[in-house]
Amino acid sequence: MTASWQKDPQATSYTAGHRKLYNVLTEMGLEIESEVPVGKYTLDCYCPEVAIGFEFDGPHHDTPKQRKHGAERDAWLLEEAGIPVLRVRGMSPLRGKGRANFQRSVEGFIEDFSDSLDERMEKAARWVV
Repeated sequence: MTASWQKDPQATSYTAGHRKLYNVLTEMGLEIESEVPVGKYTLDCYCPEVAIGFEFDGPHHDTPKQRKHGAERDAWLLEEAGIPVLRVRGMSPLRGKGRANFQRSVEGFIEDFSDSLDERMEKAARWVV
């Protein structure tokens, strides 16, 4: 089920960046689920039709410890759950001129992983709740 900010009881806990990411992705015509549990992790946004996750990284992700944790998390999500993750650092890619570049990046990211879609969907089905 696609998340709805107005109906989601946890909507007030989402950051502005998370909301903006969700809005841009849905405006691109992607079906997006929000706050999707995958194993011991939770994806900010998940597109089930292509088994790809999206994460919004605010300033708190800029520490070496957080970057390391993010890299380990992304590696697990890809290797074990078959879900590649596209990380968005800050709001700039989601606004103004950055938005068109971001949309092209999303389209390219989806295409890059399209060859392995069947295999990844099988893995994802075991992990995505």
